[in-house]
Amino acid sequence: VYQLTSSPSAVFDWVAKIYDNIYPLSNAPTKHMSETDVTNMLGDIAAQLGIQKSQFLHKMADAWVDMNIRMDWKYGCTRGVSGTPLYAINGVVKVIDKAWSLTDWIGVLDPLVRKSYVFHVPN
Repeated sequence: VYQLTSSPSAVFDWVAKIYDNIYPLSNAPTKHMSETDVTNMLGDIAAQLGIQKSQFLHKMADAWVDMNIRMDWKYGCTRGVSGTPLYAINGVVKVIDKAWSLTDWIGVLDPLVRKSYVFHVPN
């Protein structure tokens, strides 16, 4: 999505749209569908965000994109990522309570932005 839009916010819109459509994309509804059928469903979702379906499908078939996704997935697996939500801060995976406030996030991220290597992650 980012490669087609060059917009970081479009990636968040994409993720939100996927979660809005999580049931039709889950195991039971896609059990008897082909990979092409599921990819077309994803293309329809991309089109709802203003991305041309044909361009989206072209990227989905791109071997370079596939390789990069596989490398990202494998990197996540080496860090113990097994589901969502799970966050990595500078490569350190931390299960973070969904109730975290902006203040909690600022307390972790601000020292990193200021190049301080000491930070406290609330329990």
